[in-house]
Amino acid sequence: MTTPGGPQPPGALPPAPYISSERLWVGLWPQGLVVVPGDDIGRHGSLRMKFVWVRGPGVRGILHITGSEVASGASVRARSAGYGVTGFNASSIFFPGEGCYRVTGEAGGAQVSFVTEVRTCRVLANLPAEMQKRYSANWCSG
Repeated sequence: MTTPGGPQPPGALPPAPYISSERLWVGLWPQGLVVVPGDDIGRHGSLRMKFVWVRGPGVRGILHITGSEVASGASVRARSAGYGVTGFNASSIFFPGEGCYRVTGEAGGAQVSFVTEVRTCRVLANLPAEMQKRYSANWCSG
């Protein structure tokens, strides 16, 4: 898993652990673990989660997101339209199922990649107490 850390993106943005290429930032989930609540599981089993991206100064371009599951090669789908070509960009990434994924975002020649583990709320019982608190009962209810 990619460990978040490093400088925060420019501007007043939601607090999150970020990684960057110093030109493009992405907000990651705690300790590289994405826990998808029941409301974000598609009828065919896809798992949707939101990610925050920030284009740095001088980076201008539509955000393109690609990725695949490390073991199987199954591709992710992503939606990032509607945020213009500079600054902040939220996205939804649709993972085809649980697994370990390598994801890359690219905009205006800037690129950043990360690896994350994607699980449903069933994983909560196997997590340390501190991580269980981060993904509260409200997050994983339903």
